[in-house]
Amino acid sequence: MFADDLFLFGYANDKALLTVREMLEVYSMWSGQVINYKNSSIFFRPKLNSEEGSALAEILGVQIMDKGDKYLGHFILLPKSRVSTYDGLIEKCMNRLKGWKCSTLNHAGRLALIKSTRGSIPIFFMAVYKIPKCITDRITQIQRNFWWNHTDGGKHLILQAWHKICLSKENGGLGIRLPDLINKALLGKLAWRFIINKDEFWVQFLTAKYLKMQSFWSYHLVSGACSSWTGIILGREVIRKYTCWLVGDGFRIRLWTDPWVPSIPGLRVEGYPHAQLMVQRVVDLLISGTRSWNVSLIRSYFPPHEANAILKIRLPKEAVEDRLIWTLTPNGVFSTKSVYKSLIQEVPSSSTSIDHSFNWQ
Repeated sequence: MFADDLFLFGYANDKALLTVREMLEVYSMWSGQVINYKNSSIFFRPKLNSEEGSALAEILGVQIMDKGDKYLGHFILLPKSRVSTYDGLIEKCMNRLKGWKCSTLNHAGRLALIKSTRGSIPIFFMAVYKIPKCITDRITQIQRNFWWNHTDGGKHLILQAWHKICLSKENGGLGIRLPDLINKALLGKLAWRFIINKDEFWVQFLTAKYLKMQSFWSYHLVSGACSSWTGIILGREVIRKYTCWLVGDGFRIRLWTDPWVPSIPGLRVEGYPHAQLMVQRVVDLLISGTRSWNVSLIRSYFPPHEANAILKIRLPKEAVEDRLIWTLTPNGVFSTKSVYKSLIQEVPSSSTSIDHSFNWQ
């Protein structure tokens, strides 16, 4: 077993770095694993002068990391120019295809190569950051031109719209996945993980930094937020209409901001104006000490259609914890595949029937 990809954070002073050095040496002694200081680096806050930084780096025996340094082919610290970050990505996709002559390949061969370009886009990167639309559009253009054997940049006859070719095979397409939608689906998965894994450190850290007392569902993105948090909020919008709470004890569900009423469009209730000051959690709508709805209270706080929708929700016999479910799968378990399927169906004209007799061979 190897301890790879380790990030350590601390103060930029002699005492802190000596402690880190000692800690790493103790770890090496206990585990029998050797720290590779040549492949390790350190990054300091911008205001630290270069001489002090060099002296501190010598304590650990590592090199100072530059903002332009990459890890596994991508920037660790995203530069201000987000588009330039992905120049290498475009080049990789082009190199994957340019070595092949389209005229010598049938469409089955081209399809296999186009799908292989997904390997040029690291999934772990798409799963955290929102890739600019101009970049994903460029990747799509490269794939489309290769499919139709259009390499001269001129105008050509197009027999089928690209979004129809990218439909699933069940719907008459070839199952080519659009990079932009893959990115959105993976960000949706990240947002789901944030909601579900409340006890994980990274979730607690981001919650303390950005949410504080706010609801995740009603939070508005502000300028200056880190790229990963921006990705989570964008992912939230992807999964918003397919996420619903399964009522248990009612303690975790916020009445007015969380999605929890499955038979109402949007899954949320509005209630009468005075009600929002009186009750805040779903548990407040239950008769105290029982597993039954407080019917009179609900009808006094909500208009008839909302009250009826709430009363249709079956309560478990035991006071189990509220659970978040994914409405696009029969078992309520989240899947990236179901997100992508919902996104491709929302593409303009994607629901239009396509000529299944078209020869893809």
